[in-house]
Amino acid sequence: MFLLVGGTTVASEEVAFDLVEKNQIYEIRYYEPMLVAEVEYTGDNGGFGALFNYISGANIYSSKKFI
Repeated sequence: MFLLVGGTTVASEEVAFDLVEKNQIYEIRYYEPMLVAEVEYTGDNGGFGALFNYISGANIYSSKKFI
């Protein structure tokens, strides 16, 4: 099982999941394996450039990642 606890996001598409259990407080979801990227930054838009470059092919595989 995989538990995902998130914070604030601006916009994103939701990944498909199977609902394992749900109550009034939380949901337990199962997600298929997936590639996830994150970056730590300071300032307003500091992480955008790093993630854009990664998605555009500036990564160790030199391949574009589609979201």
